[in-house]
Amino acid sequence: MTFSGLVPTGVITVEVPGPGAGAVSGRRAREFLEGRRCASEALRQLGSSDCAVLVGHARQPIWPFGVVGSITHCCGLTAASVAWRDAISGLGIDAEPAEPLPEGLHELVASRDEWTSYFSQLGAHPRTERLLFSAKESVFKALFPLYGEWLEFEDVTVFIARRTFTATARLSSRTPLEIIGRWSVDADHLRTAVAIPASRA
Repeated sequence: MTFSGLVPTGVITVEVPGPGAGAVSGRRAREFLEGRRCASEALRQLGSSDCAVLVGHARQPIWPFGVVGSITHCCGLTAASVAWRDAISGLGIDAEPAEPLPEGLHELVASRDEWTSYFSQLGAHPRTERLLFSAKESVFKALFPLYGEWLEFEDVTVFIARRTFTATARLSSRTPLEIIGRWSVDADHLRTAVAIPASRA
């Protein structure tokens, strides 16, 4: 399943193969440029008169007025999703290689309760081991443009269900937010997506 199958109607997604694992030299720069190209094409398909994506102080994408969006790239995959802000207030997508997390990251990414719930749903399979990490990344991307607050992994709790996940985000200035996302996994990549309706913002 591509990202188009994880986001609601009205969200435009452009997804292309990215540099493979062997393409080390200049890969990050190529991924960045390819992500911007995907974003510009998605904006064109959305019908935006402005297809330029600027770069913010934290290297986050700055979208044209009235648009929300998200860009992701990893080894072998680059994608961008965009939507009109009057329909979707927050949008986050994340792609990860279907590989285990690097050693030592488990304790940073999730609590023991989260891992217990995760493994009870999916089992300890290497192809899906990064799912909690990716789900939290999608939540971060969706919420930062809305509230301007960087979240840590411990600020977001994720519980996994079949093809969906529920995230509870604890921002400093608000009561906890509950967010529903979707996910998919194939032989090479896992994908997560969060789209917050404007009516919930």
